[in-house]
Amino acid sequence: MLIKPLRKTRYISIIAVFCSLLGSVLMFLIGIYRTYRAYAYFFNLEAISSESGREKLGDLATGAIIKSVDAFLIGLVLLIFGYGIYNLFVREIRPEETVEFHWLDIKSMTKLKTLLVEVIILILFVKFINVVIININELTWEILLIPVSILLLALSLKFLVQRH
Repeated sequence: MLIKPLRKTRYISIIAVFCSLLGSVLMFLIGIYRTYRAYAYFFNLEAISSESGREKLGDLATGAIIKSVDAFLIGLVLLIFGYGIYNLFVREIRPEETVEFHWLDIKSMTKLKTLLVEVIILILFVKFINVVIININELTWEILLIPVSILLLALSLKFLVQRH
């Protein structure tokens, strides 16, 4: 008797799905804008006459492309999260249904967490590349914190997958 009204509360998770999808669209737009900025930097090479000025604009274009990849990856995380929440809490799955994309076959919170951690590790790796490329001449030992955190996340993911 109490279970039926409680079942209806699962639809409140639609708020998380909707906001996640809106955030994903925003991150994709940011990625598109950053890609546009990279092209703008690149094609502005004609306006710079010195070799050092061209090199600086090339570095700006490279940084903008890496940042756009980062924005797209975050958009994908939000998209996967929204799809996973929808799949777990809102959608009623029929046994005869097949999934077109097996990597999006999210049937448990563990699978959703695993998928999200995998993409977050990839985002951290892209951030690390971005920091190294942009600051190649001024690197310090603190930069090693990023790959160490990537390693620790990857190890925790390995243990999480082995446990289940």
